[in-house]
Amino acid sequence: MIRKSMLAASLALLLGAGCTSTNSPISTGGPTSVSPSPLASPAPQASNQDQSKSPSPSPSKSCCCDEMEKGQASADSLYQLQGHFVDGAGKQHQLQELKGKIQVVALVYTHCETACPQIINDLRGIDRLLSEKDKQQVEFLLVSIDPLRDKPQRLQEFGQQQKFTSRWRLWSAPDEDVRELANLLGFKYAQSSPGQFAHSNLISILDAKGELLKQLEGLSHSQPELQELMKVALK
Repeated sequence: MIRKSMLAASLALLLGAGCTSTNSPISTGGPTSVSPSPLASPAPQASNQDQSKSPSPSPSKSCCCDEMEKGQASADSLYQLQGHFVDGAGKQHQLQELKGKIQVVALVYTHCETACPQIINDLRGIDRLLSEKDKQQVEFLLVSIDPLRDKPQRLQEFGQQQKFTSRWRLWSAPDEDVRELANLLGFKYAQSSPGQFAHSNLISILDAKGELLKQLEGLSHSQPELQELMKVALK
């Protein structure tokens, strides 16, 4: 079971710190067990200052308070995050736009030649398992961990190469926004050499409200594993 209280605490910590991101310890990204990944709680870099001063939040720092006051995102929803993403057409997006549909989420980068193609292949495997009715409820989101190279033109080229349909999104974002999302998903990555990243291999399922339902770690999963992953979302 995903411990939603941990996610809520991590989100509250980020919002209270003005949505700053922190770097996660690196993982080698090798195959791991099928059980859900524990959510990473970002370490508050400025906690000592916050405790000593205890000032009222500044409007410029309360990234998501307006949305929360309106009741548009629950305490467990990743759609509270206010990071700005861009697609292959150069259009700006935010995660809250995705509400209303189940999202299958993976963090990858387009120049990856080893793990990422296998992750995308697993996503295609999930898509093949869906009925036509289920396809109306399920979409796919790929977020690049290489924003320096994955600019809109590259995203567009890669999407065309992969023949992604309108149900598939490929976004990039400033590094701090990507790391903020990665930290909350428990996804770890770091540049291992010029142009190469060591990273987790992780597929995450968000419900229509942006709450994390289940995760699957590793690569080249079997059809029963992928079916089990989606069962909780489509029950």
